[in-house]
Amino acid sequence: MSKKCTIAIVNDDSTVSNIYCNQMGSNADVCYLLVNFYYTVDKIRELINSRECILTTLLTIINNSHKLFDTENDLLKSINSSVEYIYLFKNGKWYMNNIEQ
Repeated sequence: MSKKCTIAIVNDDSTVSNIYCNQMGSNADVCYLLVNFYYTVDKIRELINSRECILTTLLTIINNSHKLFDTENDLLKSINSSVEYIYLFKNGKWYMNNIEQ
């Protein structure tokens, strides 16, 4: 069953860029994909800015869902009840959070 998630990066100016995805794989599989293939700021920005792509069968980016937020808090406030996971790249590391409903 598909879950919705967001992939985000905290930019140098503290703004946050993100994109929403349908997640078909387990959290461990998605974390493996992000940590091993999207480990640089340039690769993550390319992923987020692609706006329309399929990342294996684990993640499908939702078309035109790219957003820019002023702060991490603004990103968190924008998360609706359909989003179950946040994958955030900050200070050179990936963080994953399960959104409690």
